[in-house]
Amino acid sequence: MGQRRIKYGVYDIEWTPTLEVMFIGYVDRGRKEGFFGVEEFLDFAVVSGVDVIFAHSGGKYDILFLIHALKKRGYKMEGFFSGVSLVGLTVSTPHGKIKFADSVFLIASSVAKLGDW
Repeated sequence: MGQRRIKYGVYDIEWTPTLEVMFIGYVDRGRKEGFFGVEEFLDFAVVSGVDVIFAHSGGKYDILFLIHALKKRGYKMEGFFSGVSLVGLTVSTPHGKIKFADSVFLIASSVAKLGDW
């Protein structure tokens, strides 16, 4: 029996200057989804079957929007860091574990500059 393939997704949170979440976009190999709030996104993410969900510079921005809502749900969280930067967050839910990770540690460039390669 072979090892199960890890399933990946990507999300991005758009917010106002007052840090109000406007929209969360999500994509993986077979889906494109949109959400208008953190709770709605987390409802989807914890049952999505995805193992790791990346956000570019997520540890600096996007993951921070999720932490409070995850804590309110009573989920156990374990962060992993590079210095003081949050590289990722492993979350234990009733549906299993899911990881939110920062892709900037995989691709050390801004999203805007990726097209210049």
